[in-house]
Amino acid sequence: MNHDGILMEDTSHHSQRSMSLSSSASDIANDTVGSSSLDHLFPFFDEITRTAPQKMGSSVIMIFIIFLEAFTNGYFPFLPDFWNLNEQPDKILRYFAYLLDFGNSDESVLKTYVPSIVILALSYMIFFWFLGIVQYYRINKTFSRASIIATRILFSFILPFLLIPNMNSIGFNFNAIFYAQSGSHSAYIALTVLSVISGAINYFLFYFDIIFRSSTPYLENSCFSMWDGKPFFTFVLVQGLAAFSSRLLFHFPAWTKYFLVALYGVVNLVMALNCFVFHFIPEICNISLAAMHMTNLLSAVFAVCPISSTIRLIIPIPIFIVMQSVFYFLFKMTRKKAIELLPTKLEEQALMTMRIVMADDPKSFVDWTLIRQITALHPTTNVFIRIAQVLSFFPSESQLLNHYVMIISKHSDLKLHERFMFYQIRRVHVLRQSSANKQFNFEFEEVKKQTSKMIACFSQFFVTNNELSIGTLIGLVKLNKKTNSLCNEALEKYPNSSRLAYEYSRYLIECHAEFKEGTAWYNKAEQMDTGKHTAIYYSFRSMVNLYPVYLKKNILDYKGKKIITVEKTKAGSSASSLTGNNGNVDEEANEELAERIFDKPRLRFALKRATDNMKCVPLELIYEGSVVRYILTFIVFISLYFGFQGFFNGRLDNTVLMESVATVREVIAVGLVSLCHLVGTAFGAIDQIYIKEETAEYDILNNTAQSMILGIINGIKATQTLGSMIASHGSSIIETAREYMIDGKINYCFDNGTIMDATFVSTRSLSYYLLTHLLNAQSAISPTMSKTSVICELIGNVPTFQEQMDKQTVLFTTREASTADEINHKLDIAFILVPIALAICLLSPLVIGLLLLHKDLKRLFSAVMLLPRDVFVQGSKPIVKTDFDSSTVASSIEMDRTPVFGIPIVVICSMIISVVSVTMVLLMIRDTNNNFMNAALWLETSARRGPFLIELVSDAYFLAFFQISQSTTYGNVSEKAHRVKQNLDVVMKLNRDLLLGNDEMPACNGFSKELDEIHFSSSCSEEYEEYGLHGNYNCLSVDQLMMVYSKFTEDLLSTFTSNPMYPVGKTDPFNQLAHLVFYHIFPNLQRVQVILSDACQNLIKDTNVTNGVILIISFLIITILFIIELLMNHKMDAAYNTLKIIIARFPPNAVISNQNLLDAIIGRAQMKRVKQVSAAQSVIDSSPDAIFALSGDYSIESMNPAASHIFGYTPEQILGQSITTLIPNPDADKDPLVLTNNNTESSLYR
Repeated sequence: MNHDGILMEDTSHHSQRSMSLSSSASDIANDTVGSSSLDHLFPFFDEITRTAPQKMGSSVIMIFIIFLEAFTNGYFPFLPDFWNLNEQPDKILRYFAYLLDFGNSDESVLKTYVPSIVILALSYMIFFWFLGIVQYYRINKTFSRASIIATRILFSFILPFLLIPNMNSIGFNFNAIFYAQSGSHSAYIALTVLSVISGAINYFLFYFDIIFRSSTPYLENSCFSMWDGKPFFTFVLVQGLAAFSSRLLFHFPAWTKYFLVALYGVVNLVMALNCFVFHFIPEICNISLAAMHMTNLLSAVFAVCPISSTIRLIIPIPIFIVMQSVFYFLFKMTRKKAIELLPTKLEEQALMTMRIVMADDPKSFVDWTLIRQITALHPTTNVFIRIAQVLSFFPSESQLLNHYVMIISKHSDLKLHERFMFYQIRRVHVLRQSSANKQFNFEFEEVKKQTSKMIACFSQFFVTNNELSIGTLIGLVKLNKKTNSLCNEALEKYPNSSRLAYEYSRYLIECHAEFKEGTAWYNKAEQMDTGKHTAIYYSFRSMVNLYPVYLKKNILDYKGKKIITVEKTKAGSSASSLTGNNGNVDEEANEELAERIFDKPRLRFALKRATDNMKCVPLELIYEGSVVRYILTFIVFISLYFGFQGFFNGRLDNTVLMESVATVREVIAVGLVSLCHLVGTAFGAIDQIYIKEETAEYDILNNTAQSMILGIINGIKATQTLGSMIASHGSSIIETAREYMIDGKINYCFDNGTIMDATFVSTRSLSYYLLTHLLNAQSAISPTMSKTSVICELIGNVPTFQEQMDKQTVLFTTREASTADEINHKLDIAFILVPIALAICLLSPLVIGLLLLHKDLKRLFSAVMLLPRDVFVQGSKPIVKTDFDSSTVASSIEMDRTPVFGIPIVVICSMIISVVSVTMVLLMIRDTNNNFMNAALWLETSARRGPFLIELVSDAYFLAFFQISQSTTYGNVSEKAHRVKQNLDVVMKLNRDLLLGNDEMPACNGFSKELDEIHFSSSCSEEYEEYGLHGNYNCLSVDQLMMVYSKFTEDLLSTFTSNPMYPVGKTDPFNQLAHLVFYHIFPNLQRVQVILSDACQNLIKDTNVTNGVILIISFLIITILFIIELLMNHKMDAAYNTLKIIIARFPPNAVISNQNLLDAIIGRAQMKRVKQVSAAQSVIDSSPDAIFALSGDYSIESMNPAASHIFGYTPEQILGQSITTLIPNPDADKDPLVLTNNNTESSLYR
């Protein structure tokens, strides 16, 4: 081409030099371009950008998800005080916001830690995968194709999806530190720290991926095709910081929220203006990104405006659509103006112009006038590297590219992404050079030296190794893998080198027994020598995928060469020449070509096919056993984790049922006390102690009527809860709830207050009846109220109701105890069977597989080692017809027996971990079952203690009532005094059982610190003052209060006994007792009941979390061991494949003539005859005399190696022929030795 003009005054003459100078440019670049430790990542990102670019379809999905996250994030859904996500229409935003927080904004979900753990697990999985891939390359100098594709999936799909949720997770966990329960602070602190680290890692990896994907000659044909990835990274980073900041402002003044929105809007405006530089190659991506910036700006402003939520939600959607059209026309005008004016005054402006002209005016672009102008105006490193990137797309501009490589190599101020781009540009540059340069010669000699040593290892294997074992084969695998990696790296760097192709062909044939593939590489090398093979330039292909106009307008041909004229006749000629060029010689190996490379290609191909079909069933069994064992462990762990819920299915319902029963009893007693208090107050029969500062849920002594109504409402709710829970559990729980659902009786009364005989009705119906009667009782207060049916039925049915409800509570406890005993019995069986069954299931496939493998390998090794020595000698000769330096010293083979011992050890360790973790979980379930049973017993005792306490007070009020009303048919003073005494004994016994334990349950001491403080700890340190004992009620523990309660009750009964006619409601013990119960004891007992109820739930929750942690940690360890086991299995499989290579290297005739080896190859079981004469066969094969095996008609069936040597015929030439062909007149004294086997005859002549 014509290079008119001067690009750089001091270096212009270099562009006219020959191609041989290009190697110097690479050498200089290696020496002068600055580097850092991050440059070690270049091979990884080079591999992933070249071999695994993101496809257009998947990129559309991913950029849609990123834009959807950004669009939702622009509303600032988690900014305090602006949205109510629990109500419509804001709830619509909540559904989309799940993409941003994975549910962390829901407090109930946040408390489970699941979203945070999922985000952390995925983030650290990506990070450790990345470290593993990089370390794998450092060790092996190559990448696995599957691992690169997996990395692309992780980097392109999962990583971008996690960025904003990770930042939100930091904010939510950070805030939770300040308002979470005391036991959760450490967990939220740990989650916050780990989330900060994972967020930093995620953004660094995302930055590397985006910045390197845009700094490459191998531009991908996707939505993420960019000239510069920094603006897009900034866009994603701003969204993450905005999400985190909106949660951080939870602790800041209100004005900071508006400041955040204003700052967010300014940043989006600046980024929208920056889109006019056209960083994306697809125009639709530039338009969409600019529209997204403006939409985010406006949606954030609307979010903080005091307008309807519906308007705030809907307006940004049409704004985004309109902005798409606006920026489409603005960008179109900008590009058109750039083509006309070619602005190059500013560096960023010049690069923008270059990209626009390259896309929209390709014909004028390829004369390089614009590039020369930009180079002269802006001689900066950034401009040089960007121009070199563009030139790397055009294969015909190698000299011009060489010129810029020389310039860049003299700059040491390259940034990280520029060094990576230069790294790849050098690769493109080297690929377009002649292979006859200094660097190539050095690397080729290294490759040849290593392949020669490897060939010597295979050819001299049986000479230098007296033992054929798995250990030696694995050692050979390591050396071969290292050599293969070196060859692949060289071939990737110099794909156009015929010398390297010849050497690789020889290596494939000698060290991999790949006869066909080796022949194909030999053919490829010959085509390179004759100029028929043309390399594919990936950078050019990437460019024309994005800019097909260069091909459509015939500006470039399909090889990247510039077409000088674009007339139709010439274009047709060019197309025809291209078609002719595509008729390359088929590279499929054929026997005629292979005959020139090695002897007996047909037999070699057949032997290779046979060895390739060899299968080691025991190895497959071991591998399948590993997978099955891993899946089985996963299933067992999952079953245990979710089965744990089954162990306690319905158990928590028992506690709720007991609480509901206690609540119904308590509120009816409260209602009756309130009623009696209203009556006593109305008739002046009751005094009271009221302290204004003291309050309680049921403020009976101050707001009696209100307390009565509240008790009735709570009673109806508890009755409904109790009934619905019983109904939802079907017949099994109805049997247990018989006392409540079926049994029971009620005494109705006449209008004159006379009680009737009992009628059978369920206790549930009775509870509703009593609650509704309490509503009507206030209207019945009158001097003759004792003669009414309302009071009669209320007071007359209370004893029966209390008795039935108490029985029901005990029955729920009995049901709980029987369930706990049943679970313990099942666990006893599980402790015996599960570990044994699990150990057998996990170990049996391994034991069977190892035994079969030992048998199979022993047979195969014996068949190989019993071959005649001549076979080994022939096998040690090179297969390829080429000069081979026999003095080459083979690389030493280091035996590696790691898989032989490692697989059993790993499997046993995995089994031990599985059994131990399962046993630990079962122990946890057992302990939880016993603790839950104890907690249920404590809850039952507490659920009975509270109602009996209130019922005692209600009986005391009834006593006062009957003193006024005198004796009735439904009660009298002596009966109520007796019930007071009876209830006191029950209450104190329940209190003693709870605090000190009994034969059926332990004491609750030590179960909960909070519980112990309520029961035993005084809350005040002051001495008792002149106010007396009452003034210090608030300082006393429940145990002390219960003593006072007992004392007042005894005093009350003593006072009544000494003077039955004196109103007990006027006595000090009565007033102290009522005040003590409702304002001091009962609220504390309710706290105790809540603590015990929560304890029952927390026992299951905490055990579930502990079990989950045990199982997850165990499974992670088992997963690591499983990976190690797979690697060892892979080594075993590679060793077996190497053995097949060794067999394929043997002379085919020797393999065919050896029945044992032939049977092993084709997978046929040894025949009985072979087992009987194996020793004799060995003697015959090693005999120096000629020995033939003949059929009944004296045809030659087989011959030993000595016969072939003496008579000069190969087995292929003589097998099946008559013995007379070799011995026309055999001596009469040499009678044949006839061998009979299974009714067939054969003869041996010697």
